Amino acid sequence: MTQTASGNITAQQIHHPCFVACMGDANHPDVWSATPYHFIQSARAAGVVDGGLTLRPHLRKFKTQRLVWNAWNVLTGKGRGGYQYSPSFLEALWRPVRDQIRNATVISMYQLIPDSVIADKAIRKMFYVDGTLRQLADYYQVPVSASTTDEAIIRERRGYESAEAIFTMSSFAAESVVNDYGIDRSKVCVAPPGANLGPELYGQWVSDQLKNGRKTTGALKMVTIAKDWKRKGVDRLLRAMEIGRTQGLQATLRVIGCNAAELPAELQRVPGVEWYGFLSRRGQERKFLDVVAECNLGCLLSTAEMAGIALREYLALGIPSLGSDTGGCRDMMEPDSSLVVSQDASDAQIAAILLELERNQEKFKAMQDAAWRDRERVLWSESVKKIQRFVAAKA
Repeated sequence: MTQTASGNITAQQIHHPCFVACMGDANHPDVWSATPYHFIQSARAAGVVDGGLTLRPHLRKFKTQRLVWNAWNVLTGKGRGGYQYSPSFLEALWRPVRDQIRNATVISMYQLIPDSVIADKAIRKMFYVDGTLRQLADYYQVPVSASTTDEAIIRERRGYESAEAIFTMSSFAAESVVNDYGIDRSKVCVAPPGANLGPELYGQWVSDQLKNGRKTTGALKMVTIAKDWKRKGVDRLLRAMEIGRTQGLQATLRVIGCNAAELPAELQRVPGVEWYGFLSRRGQERKFLDVVAECNLGCLLSTAEMAGIALREYLALGIPSLGSDTGGCRDMMEPDSSLVVSQDASDAQIAAILLELERNQEKFKAMQDAAWRDRERVLWSESVKKIQRFVAAKA
């Protein structure tokens, strides 16, 4: 391979056709918070990929087979869960696209690919993952039996060994690939993901901001994007708000992704909180962008987090971020526009941070200016460039 004058690799150098795979239709914006969708959009614009594979794990036949598979595993003492790891499921899932990927490159955003694809030397394999199955078991504590997990990890390792490159969304994931799976570090590249915002809509929004100006100071108007409220630390943020209000905090909060009724009763009516529930990345992208962009502090106080792309979305919109130091979160934040909070921080400590941000307007303004200045660093185009440079350097 050779590099172009711009430093990018050409379509021929990436060995087209090149397809992105995930657990579902990689071309659909409602799959995995639109992460594969936006990666494909940016990578296609750069001439890196041709599109995504349409895998259909939600077909009725798979639901029936899952019930049978789980029942058999329980009867044989293997425990419940993990059908999505099974060789039979993966082979059936990929069978409809096997002709499509013949003599092609596949970038899998799921940790497992079928054994037949691993063995097929005519298919060039790469991975782009937010974490490993080992991390899902030990860190996320996904409820899959140890025996099923261990069997899947053996096949996951074979997949990584067959790949020309493994891209990870954080250093946290990269260390697992190297240390837990024994993969040569020279094959592994950390490429933090970009903000899941459509480039045309985002470009228009930036143009409007430059034309109309931005309000950057005043009371905190916070936002958090969290489908899994417990793991994402929405309860921590709400309790911190309650403590802060007794000390003069004027902050408000918008919660996107979950509803108040899902939380404990004592947290459902905290003053100053707006609940937006799920906003589709397909039909409500403009609303999603506006709801987030009207805020001035993006929060993600997770107790466990492989990546935390919401932190990238805040920063892309010129909003400083407040994120936990767990998992891959640090790689999602920028030093001048982000504050890192210990995953073990108490509610009172979080409240103190919020009070300091609201009261120290000079410091907060500097963080906002830095977020706006560096907003393009957290876009998918930058992630794709890092992938391109890594592949070109290995040529």
